[in-house]
Amino acid sequence: MTCQEFWRRMPASGPESAGEAEEHLSGCADCAAEFRRHGALAERLRSLGAELRAVQAPPRLEARLAAAFRARCGVEIRRAGPRWLPVAAWASAAAAVLALALFLVRDRLPRPPQRDAPVAVLAQDAGDWGETDSGFVPLPNAQPMNLDEETDVVRVELPRSAMLAMGYAVPAEQASELVQADVLMGTDGLARAVRFQE
Repeated sequence: MTCQEFWRRMPASGPESAGEAEEHLSGCADCAAEFRRHGALAERLRSLGAELRAVQAPPRLEARLAAAFRARCGVEIRRAGPRWLPVAAWASAAAAVLALALFLVRDRLPRPPQRDAPVAVLAQDAGDWGETDSGFVPLPNAQPMNLDEETDVVRVELPRSAMLAMGYAVPAEQASELVQADVLMGTDGLARAVRFQE
């Protein structure tokens, strides 16, 4: 291996060329002396780096350097505003949204349904469904139930417009709102009566 090949391969020398490099250094005094100087310099730089790792520039020098860099690069220096300003902005926005929501919901609370006179289809009396008035209204065309028949009550949500078929007056603007209802089911699984939750 010539001196030029040694110095060309030396920075990227791997384990496969380490033997050739050692052989060249043992045979060439000039390269061996230069290689030792490189090693000593690298060792001094490593120790200097370890010593200076904890050393920092004073804050004023760092600020001056940053300002000079920004001025040279044309970067605009923006001063940071108070840290509480974004928090206050978000808090006031949340309060405004909450106030608006309360204002809009105030008049939209569900009102108890107003019942008109029962329609002619409802021939059965609600008292037929038990000893006391349970509030259940028989469904049109539903088969009558025996008093000793087993029943199940299922709670469902229906659009308020379903109350129209039972003879309730429902304002047009509330027809799409949901209302809870108890449905009385017979043993055959068919609905027999309904009671709307007011």
